Amino acid sequence: MGGNDGYLHGFEAGNYDSTGAFVSSTNDGKELVGYMPYDVLMNKAVNLADPLYKHDYLVDATPVAGDVFYGGAWHTLLVGGVGSTGQEIYALDITDPTAFAASKVVGDWDSSTLTHLGNTVGTPIVARMHNGQWAIIFASGLV
Repeated sequence: MGGNDGYLHGFEAGNYDSTGAFVSSTNDGKELVGYMPYDVLMNKAVNLADPLYKHDYLVDATPVAGDVFYGGAWHTLLVGGVGSTGQEIYALDITDPTAFAASKVVGDWDSSTLTHLGNTVGTPIVARMHNGQWAIIFASGLV
C-alpha cells in the first residue's frame, strides 16, 4: 500500500501454501517491504522536512501484483505508479518479500525515460502479450 509518505509499504498478512490452505502464522502486520520510488526520493521527499511544507500526495496510486516468467523461473512482480502528482512507475520483484532489497527493483521509470508518461494514477496490469513477451500495461494520465 502507498502510505502517502513517499513509500510503498508491504506487510506480512499471511499466505497460502502449495495446497491452497491459508497460513495465518505470518499474519502479524510486520513490514517486509518499504520502497520509495527514485523520482519521489530525489524531487519530492526533500520537501517533507521543510517547515513551510504544503501537503503533496506521494505514492498514492493502487499497486498490483502479477506473476511473470523470466530467467528460467516464475517471479511475482509488484507494479505501481506514484499517483496524481507524479510521473513514475515502478516494478519490484516480491517473489520472496522477506528477502526484499535494492537488487529486487526490476525497474523504475519516470518521464525522463518514458518521455510521454503522464501522471500515473491508474492501476497497472501485468500481462503476457500475444508475442509471448511479458508487459506492464498502464494508462499514461495527464502530461
